[in-house]
Amino acid sequence: MNFNHVNKDYYIVTQDYSKTFDSGIDQFKIDIIKGKIPDLFISGGSLDTKLMENNNAFENLSEYIKNSKISFEDFYPKDIDNSEIFYISPVIGFGVIENNSILSEFEGGISTADFLEKSKKYNLKFSNCTISQLFDYLVVDNLDDYVDYTSKKCYFKTDTFVDLMEYIKNAESSNGELKLAIYNNFYELMNFSSEKSYFDISDKGLFTAHINENIKMSIYINSEYKDVIWGFIESVFDSGEQILNYGLPVSKDINGLNYYNSYAISNQKLFSLLSRGRLVNISDKNIHNILYNELDSFINGKITASEYAENVQNQIMLYLSEL
Repeated sequence: MNFNHVNKDYYIVTQDYSKTFDSGIDQFKIDIIKGKIPDLFISGGSLDTKLMENNNAFENLSEYIKNSKISFEDFYPKDIDNSEIFYISPVIGFGVIENNSILSEFEGGISTADFLEKSKKYNLKFSNCTISQLFDYLVVDNLDDYVDYTSKKCYFKTDTFVDLMEYIKNAESSNGELKLAIYNNFYELMNFSSEKSYFDISDKGLFTAHINENIKMSIYINSEYKDVIWGFIESVFDSGEQILNYGLPVSKDINGLNYYNSYAISNQKLFSLLSRGRLVNISDKNIHNILYNELDSFINGKITASEYAENVQNQIMLYLSEL
């Protein structure tokens, strides 16, 4: 690590929780209880965000961010004025739906009901993704539309959700008009074009993309070295090629170099799309398991879309009531 080479007072020692995901998470929870988690915690984008937010193990980073030398004005997906930020990401990935001219009027975003109405009218299908991939994008990544942790309620048992599940089940077609496009690095971003039309589906407002935080970085709340660790986190944001292996940088300029320009990706359509994107900010393993456990039965015709909606509604309501 470069930090170890240039810093004479502190040395970073790593602890790996990722050898097996489930057992790693279990060990992490045990270490939280024992107060033995690392001073700096770095995780992949799929880690349960509720685990990170609700266990009182991580420092609130909002003041660090407000006073930082790093600019968060380009693509950073979080609201930096938020009073509680427990993890931060130097790189992102994003997903969009690529479409033909039929839906070009909805480039600014479209609600689920409006999308389903248009898809029925024009018989719109997806040509490049599986049922599972489409389910992940339209349901799992959109949990904000269906789950309210504050009121401990969920909203899966609705006509719109039932219609959405029916659509997902039958949305695959070799000559479909729509494509699901995921971008996690500059190589994939080469396929992005200002000549194409893109949109996103959400019931929380009009958005242009799903934005994922590919790496989450947190500081242990009882660490004796918080300022030093924050200095390391800032160095990661500004470390050039090292972070490009993990996603797209949230800042256009890294060490004075604009990597988006370097890769010939400087069109305003991309920047506008990201600036109006929606952060995927709920990753709850327990809810994911409930949704996936019932999915095969629905896809294989053992239960209807209405039964699927009722089953997951009841199970997730029970889970929320026990939080």
